[in-house]
Parts: sequence; C-alpha cells; structure tokens
Amino acid sequence: MSKYSSDKYLLDSVKDSVKAIEHRLRMMERGDRHQRDEIYALAATTDRLEENQEKIIKQQQQILDQLEVLLQQRQQLDLGEEVGTIDRLYPEADIHHPRHQKEGKTGKWYLNQIVDRDYIAALEEILDQSDVSMELKKVKSLANMVMRKVTTRNAETVGVKWSLLSDSVTSWMVQELEAAAWDEDIAIVRCQRSWFAKNIMRTVWAQKVPRKASKAPTSSLPSSAAAPSGPRSGSPSGSPPGSRSGSRSPPGSRSGSRSPSGSRSPSGSRSPSPSPSPGPSSPVNELNGSSSSSSSSSSLPTSPIQRNASPPAPNQRRLPPRQKRRRLL
Repeated sequence: MSKYSSDKYLLDSVKDSVKAIEHRLRMMERGDRHQRDEIYALAATTDRLEENQEKIIKQQQQILDQLEVLLQQRQQLDLGEEVGTIDRLYPEADIHHPRHQKEGKTGKWYLNQIVDRDYIAALEEILDQSDVSMELKKVKSLANMVMRKVTTRNAETVGVKWSLLSDSVTSWMVQELEAAAWDEDIAIVRCQRSWFAKNIMRTVWAQKVPRKASKAPTSSLPSSAAAPSGPRSGSPSGSPPGSRSGSRSPPGSRSGSRSPSGSRSPSGSRSPSPSPSPGPSSPVNELNGSSSSSSSSSSLPTSPIQRNASPPAPNQRRLPPRQKRRRLL
C-alpha cells in the first residue's frame, strides 16, 4: 500500500469522525433544545398551577363562608322546628286549679275539694268538646291501671293510705297517669301543678284502700308490734290487763282516788303526778314510732318506679314522663 493511499484513508477516517462528532453535537443541541422546551413548558405549567391553586384557595374560603352561613341558617331552622315541636308536644300548664267559694262566706275560697264537674270542665277545655264523659271514664281506668302497676311492683304499698306513701311513689304515679293519658290524646298535663292527675289518683287509691288501712307501709312496722306481751305501759305493774288503774269508791263517799298518775285528793287539790315508768312498749306506741320514722325518711325500698321524686313546678313546660324517657333513650 502506497503512502498516498494510506494518507487518504486516514483523512477519510478523520472526516468520518468529524462528521460523527458533528452529528452527535447536533443531536445534543437538539436534545438541549427539547429539554429547554420541556423546562419552559414545565415552568408555564407551574405558573398555571400556582394561579389555579390561588383560585382554589379563594374558592375554598368562599365555600367555607357559605357553609358557615348555611350552618347558622340550619341551626336557626332546627331551633325553630324544635321550638315548634315542643310547642306541639308539650303544651304549657294553662289550666288553673279550680276554686270553690265557701257557702255563706263571700270572698272565701278553697282549693282542696275537686269534684267531677271540675274534671269535666278541664276536659272540655282540653278537648274542646261538650261531651267528655267517656274521656273521664278512660282517665279513671288509666288511673286504676297505674295503681295496679304500682302495687304489683311495690307490694309494700298495698293497703297504705295515700298520705303515707312516699313522694317518689306518688309523683311517679301522677306523671305515669299523665303520660298514659297523653298517649290517648288527652293532655291533662295542661293542668297546673298536675292537680287533675293527682286528685284522680288520690281518689282511685282511696277507693281501693280499706277503711282500717295501715298507718304506715308494712315493711316499716316492727316485728314486736304483732303480739305484745305484758301489761300496758299506762297501767300499774300489779293490775291485770282488763282492770282499771283506780278503784271506784262507794256511791256515798268521795274519797275514791284515781290512778296514781293523775289522782285528786279529797280536798280537791291535784297531787303532783309522778313520771310514768317506761314499761313494755305497746303496739300503739311502736306503730306511731314506725309511722313517724317512715314519714321522716323514705323507708320504702328502692324500686324502678321511684324515678321522678320532685313534682313539676307550676307554669313550666313539661315533657310527659313517657315522652321524656323516649327522648333520653
């Protein structure tokens, strides 16, 4: 191979290398331009995203403001609906306690005697109708049902007078009767201080309690009061149970003395009475003691019916007990 041909070959190879380098440079420049275009596009996209982000933030703030306004409006609407529901469901106690004028005493009034005409007048005002005899019978039957429920749950209340029942039991019966009547669309809860239900329950209870009723719940009576042994506490220890404490003198004489506790001397002056001996306790004393203890502290056992101990206040919007329990649940 000659020197010319070798130089030519070398020159051609250099030319090819230069062309390859130029091609690669053009490709790199093209890649750079493409990358710069992409960078510019990304920068523009970023700018648009930032603008959109600002718009979205403003829209979010507007939406939050609108939601706050809507929430306030909804709360006002809910409050109005709740007030309307309360007005519909729980009427105010607007029926006053009936008053009767005493005969022969002008201006003298009393409130403790409630008769059927008072119930009828109240039911006529509640139901806005003239004939309410069936409704009055229904309320009385509901009162009997409530009384049976109470005596079933608390056997200690059987035969006990109304005035000796605990406040928790009587108030529960009154409110239970109002709730039962409310379920029958008879709103006796409109009567102030529950005088309608209270007097109905007291009357029905008195009809079922025998005349010789217990003065206190049977659970509070002491066991020793059943069959006391020994003489009475007021009689001397030496006298029999059936004999009197002082002997009667003959008809012509006035020297007969009475019992030692209150004897009178023949001259007419009363002698000082000695203090009576304690003696064994009598059933009367024990019974009175048990009744006083039961009245001072509620001796009735705790039962499910002792839920509402305090009676509702007058002129107060009251929820009937059954509705109240549903609402609490």
